[in-house]
Amino acid sequence: TDRTEDLLAAAEIQLVTARTLGRRYRELEMLRRSATLDRLGWQERYGQSKAAADAMLAWLDGWPTAERGLNHRLGTADALNARGDARYYLHDAQGALADYSRADALLAAAERRFPPTAAILSRRMLSGYNIATTLDGLGRDKEMIPVVLALVDRGAKAVELEADDDALRRRYFVSRELAAQSLAAVGRYREAVEQQAPLVAERTRIWRRQPREPQPMRDLAFSRSVLGTLFWYRGMRGEACREWGTAEAMLAPLERSGRLNEYDRTRNLGYIRYNLEICGGRRPASAFRPPN
Repeated sequence: TDRTEDLLAAAEIQLVTARTLGRRYRELEMLRRSATLDRLGWQERYGQSKAAADAMLAWLDGWPTAERGLNHRLGTADALNARGDARYYLHDAQGALADYSRADALLAAAERRFPPTAAILSRRMLSGYNIATTLDGLGRDKEMIPVVLALVDRGAKAVELEADDDALRRRYFVSRELAAQSLAAVGRYREAVEQQAPLVAERTRIWRRQPREPQPMRDLAFSRSVLGTLFWYRGMRGEACREWGTAEAMLAPLERSGRLNEYDRTRNLGYIRYNLEICGGRRPASAFRPPN
């Protein structure tokens, strides 16, 4: 993030000399502001991020009407999603939900008006994910289901358009995982397993093509952990323990080599090992707890 900050500061200086370029300047400045919001989010500087998002939205409101096409809408959605994140982490979930919903409505209108593009669909996947997880935090589980199922459909369309975009595919996979967990949250365990099991199979194929890369290994292990939990909910305890055991065997080498971040080590791997103590008889089955 330090290097990012340096690059964005240099870009800001360079763009001062480009103000006479009109529309092209505005589009470049929009990219710089969006990247700045990303950087502030990575640094968890949410007060500054909210202020920067407010400023970007006000700046976008000053664009000439004739230039308010697709790029303007995408930039506005980026700013709304960033402000929603800031509000969420500043403990204003309702305000965050309002921003996420406004971004999603803007993108839905763009989807109807313009030819389908991965740029629109990927942002709708983000806004939809944000809406769903905020509803979850507010205890509105049943309202999540249509949102997450629509996310899965949208993701399938996006990866059809951009089959080689790995980041987009990962976002699609995360949406599918969220759908599986959301279905389980309302007791629809069979459907949850049917959503998650094919995802594990797809992630297995990706991992086998690059077995030494930590990211596909970590992603597959996490998906197996989720599948194990869904099996447990369905009463399929042998299958659950098998999935957790496989997940632990994949993550343990990453932990030993220092390639597993603290969050995954304490939360994800810790959860798996806790469950395996139940499987091994070191804890009673009644000690099972859902993921945090």
